[in-house]
Amino acid sequence: MIKNGYNRKLSSSNSIDDEDEFGQRAIRKATYKRSSSEGAPKIPIDFQKTKSVRFADCLGLDLVYVREFCKSPPILRRVPSISDYCKMKEDFDSKFQCQFEQPSCQSNFYEKLHAQNVVLESIASEDQHLIVGFILCVNLAYKKNVGIRVTTNNWKTWEDSTANFYEDTRPSQFTDRFIFKIDPSTFKNGKKIVNLEFAVWYKVNGMEFWDNNSKKNYIIEVKF
Repeated sequence: MIKNGYNRKLSSSNSIDDEDEFGQRAIRKATYKRSSSEGAPKIPIDFQKTKSVRFADCLGLDLVYVREFCKSPPILRRVPSISDYCKMKEDFDSKFQCQFEQPSCQSNFYEKLHAQNVVLESIASEDQHLIVGFILCVNLAYKKNVGIRVTTNNWKTWEDSTANFYEDTRPSQFTDRFIFKIDPSTFKNGKKIVNLEFAVWYKVNGMEFWDNNSKKNYIIEVKF
C-alpha cells in the first residue's frame, strides 16, 4: 500500500530507495545508532574546535599585573646616638653621670613632644670633653629659637645657650632637630665635681615652650 506518495524499499547496500508519486528515486544512506561499546565517533579534523590565543594588551588590559602584598619598609635616616660622640659608654660614664634616662628611649617620648612641642632627645659625650645634646621640636614656624638654660648653683645664677639647627638629619617635615654643646670646664671653678642642671626652651611666634623633665630638670654630674 502506498502512503503519502512514497514507496520505500531497503536495498542490500543499506540504503533506502524513496520513490515518490512521480516515479523519481532518491537514495540516501541509512543511519544507525552506534552502541556505546564502539566508542565515540571520530570528529573530522576540519570540524574540531581550534584554540585561539589573545594577549591582554590587545584587549586594552595590562600585559602584566603585579600585586604587592608587603612593601619593603622605607629606608630611614640614621638618628645620631651616643656612639657617634663617644668612643665607649664606659668612658662617657666615667666623667659624665646622667641623672636621667635617655629621653628618646622612654615609651612616652612622642607624647611629651606633642604635649610640650619641644623635648630633649638624647645626650652624649664628645671626646670626654664636651657634652652634646639633641633637641626635637614641632615645626610651628620657619623662624624659631631653641636652646637650654643652665645652672650649677640651684638657679641662683643661670645662663642661656642657643642650639643650632642640625642639618644632617631631619626627623620629618613636622619636626626639627637642634644640637647644643656644653663645655663643663667653664663651670669648674676649682671644684672636682659639678652638677650641671638645665632645661630646654623653644621660642616661636611669640610663644615659649619648655621641657624641664617633668619639673625635675636634667642633671649631669661632671667629674674633673
